[in-house]
Amino acid sequence: MLDLVALSLSASANCESFSLQLVKNSCAYYHYLCDKMDDRGWGCGYRSLQSLCSWADGDKPPSFASSNNWIGCFEACIVLDHVYKLIHVPSGSEVQSHVPALFEHFKISGAPVMIGGDLDAASKTLVGIRLGKHEEVEFLIADPHYIGESSEDEVFSKGYVKWHNLNLFQPSSFYNFCLPILPSI
Repeated sequence: MLDLVALSLSASANCESFSLQLVKNSCAYYHYLCDKMDDRGWGCGYRSLQSLCSWADGDKPPSFASSNNWIGCFEACIVLDHVYKLIHVPSGSEVQSHVPALFEHFKISGAPVMIGGDLDAASKTLVGIRLGKHEEVEFLIADPHYIGESSEDEVFSKGYVKWHNLNLFQPSSFYNFCLPILPSI
C-alpha cells in the first residue's frame, strides 16, 4: 500500500515559491482494486474514507490492514465521532473563499480531507494545499479511481496523485469537504 505522506512529498518537489501544507503522519492511499476488491464505479467514497481512517487509526497492528478481522467500536467511533466537520461549498466557484480554513486544517491537524459533490460526484482525497505568492492555490489530490499496481511512478504518470488548480471544482456543482477533527500530532 502506498503512503500518501511519501506521495505528497514526492509530488511537492520544486515548491519553493509556495506556502505548503501536507498530510502529516502515515496515511494509506486506497484506490480501486488495491486489495483485489473490484469496486469500480461505486467504491470511490469508501476508498477516500479508508484513507481518512488509516490516518486516524493507530490501535491495530500493521497486519490488520490485510486481514479479515472485524472492525469494532473504535473504528465506528472514528467515523461517527471524529470525522464530522463538514465544510459545505454551494458552488465550485466559491471554493477559493474556503482555502484559508483548509490551509489551517492541514497546518493544525495534518489530516487528509475527503471531497465530494453533486454534479461532480466522484470522491477525492485532498492530501495537501499550497499557496503561491500571487494568490495561486493548488490542491494535491489522491484520486481513488486509480486501477493498477500500487506504484508511485504509475500513480504520478497517470495523474491519479497530482496538483490541481481551482479549475478542478465545477462552478455548477456543490462540494462537501469532510475534515477529520482530531488532536494535532
